Amino acid sequence: MRQPRHSARSATALLAATVFGTTLAVGTAHATVITCSNYCYDTSNGTGTLGPALGGSITRAQIIARANDWVSQQLAYSQTEGWVDTAAGGPYRMDCSGFISMAWALPTSMVTSTLPQVATVVDGDVSGDTSLNPGDALDYTADHVVLFDHWTDSSGDFAYDAEHTFGVPSDQETDSIYSSQLEGYAISDFEQLQYNKLSTATPPPPTGTLLELHTDGSIWEYGGSGGVHGWSELDDNTQTKAVAQSTGNIYELHKDGSIWSYTGGGIHGWTQIGNNSAATAIAASGNHLYELDTTGTIWSYNGGGTTGWARIAGNAAARAIAASQNNLYELDSTGTIWSYSGSGGTTGWSEIDDNTTTVGVTANGTAAYELHKDGSIWQYNGGGIHGWTQIGNNSAAVSIRVSSGGTLVELDSTGTIWSYYGGGTTGWIKTGNNAAAVKIAIAYNNSLFELDRTGYIWGYNGTPITGWSVLDTNAKATAISAGPDNSAHL
Repeated sequence: MRQPRHSARSATALLAATVFGTTLAVGTAHATVITCSNYCYDTSNGTGTLGPALGGSITRAQIIARANDWVSQQLAYSQTEGWVDTAAGGPYRMDCSGFISMAWALPTSMVTSTLPQVATVVDGDVSGDTSLNPGDALDYTADHVVLFDHWTDSSGDFAYDAEHTFGVPSDQETDSIYSSQLEGYAISDFEQLQYNKLSTATPPPPTGTLLELHTDGSIWEYGGSGGVHGWSELDDNTQTKAVAQSTGNIYELHKDGSIWSYTGGGIHGWTQIGNNSAATAIAASGNHLYELDTTGTIWSYNGGGTTGWARIAGNAAARAIAASQNNLYELDSTGTIWSYSGSGGTTGWSEIDDNTTTVGVTANGTAAYELHKDGSIWQYNGGGIHGWTQIGNNSAAVSIRVSSGGTLVELDSTGTIWSYYGGGTTGWIKTGNNAAAVKIAIAYNNSLFELDRTGYIWGYNGTPITGWSVLDTNAKATAISAGPDNSAHL
């Protein structure tokens, strides 16, 4: 709630009609406005089809969806009326704090000074704070509050949703976190609130098989605990140039093209299974192992040692491969992506995109994603080259990874890591902000890891920005692997 004042922002046209003194949004169905007393502290009767249960745990995606319900209807600001509709439920008071109460699905409409009672103050001064996440409230407890929606770029510009002031409808506006003011107030007066019943649906604490490759060719495995002391050496071969893994299997590729399988027992537990001197990359998933050589030929391993390889593709333009459950993806120098279903040999390939700007692909067996040169990210919906939908637009994006569990993450050139929670280009949450980050890896169970240019390896525990712990500090670390090789980049 805020006191009547002149808004410092440019008001958009009020798309509402007044009927018998009650404000109704134009074109709204199944909605009711109630006139109330005592600043509409009425108890909400429910949260509607968007969920969750009244006062219950809520995801960030649900918060944004509920906010968009009011934004799309451009509800007129009021401190004496409450709004109820079938999507977000209610009634909730139609002012700034009532808007936040609605978005968080609170049992009643709170005010700016009481919202901290149901939230955690993450930052007492949001000016210059780039750790904000969708669904957080920016609260000036003396007078005004808005809802952070999403970052619009990597330079501190963001979008927010709000009920602004009298005569102005609810809508979405943009500003910069480096501005001196927000909505006519000093931006330093606003604090970042994270709702206490937020369910972030983020990955669990780091577990699973995490491997690191050193510049000297040695391979190390993390035991799941112990931090920097929790590593065991699996090999010390100076010829190793790449490592790949799938469930229960670890493979290494040597500079001479030979491929080795780990049978256990430390540095002496390796058996040679490939001897193609032209081999340049390997990818593994499940019980499948694939090899790409410098001629563009792709080989599938069927067991039986060095003679157990079958040729399944011969595209001279092939530059990278990604394995995902029973599927194999090939990315060639023209940006074309090919999908192999696991049978048919050289004829078993289907073209799924021909975009010349594609530089990366990642998949998890049920979904595939591609990264373009402009940083845009696209999701494959089936249907060949026309079956792609844009879901990301960060011009700084440099790599993408998706887990078997469906968690999609993006690393950009500033070292920022983003996690996707659905909803198109606005559905990304800033997960990490280590400017030195250069590589990411994600495990079967969604555990997320990061390697930075100093050799530090970090594990993510599920709390955005602050939820990272150091797992290793070895300056020789040059690559990490946490699951199947389901990502390919030019």
